[in-house]
Amino acid sequence: MCEQIMEFENAKREFIVERENFNVEKKSLNWWVSDVQEKLAKEQKLNAERQEECTVACSRTNRELKLARDEAVKLRGEKEEESRDVMCLSAIIKDKDAQAITTQKAHEKALTRIVVLESC
Repeated sequence: MCEQIMEFENAKREFIVERENFNVEKKSLNWWVSDVQEKLAKEQKLNAERQEECTVACSRTNRELKLARDEAVKLRGEKEEESRDVMCLSAIIKDKDAQAITTQKAHEKALTRIVVLESC
């Protein structure tokens, strides 16, 4: 019986040592888990901040691109309008040139008649 009590006491001591080792390992793992959770929370916060910065930057870039596109469309419209004006003015100039040539020919014809009449 004494031997059984000794075995029981030894088993009890081994169990206590194992339980202490287990508790130490458990605390170590708990600290590691909490450390990893803190790092995860920091990374998530940093990610959210970066996402917000990207959203703001994209919004600003999109706004700038829209303004540039609107300006390009406006300038293209102005160019087309000016091009139409130039074509219209070119037609007027051609018409005036034709009239000037006709007037010049009529003037030359008249001068020729005058010269012929004066020579008579």
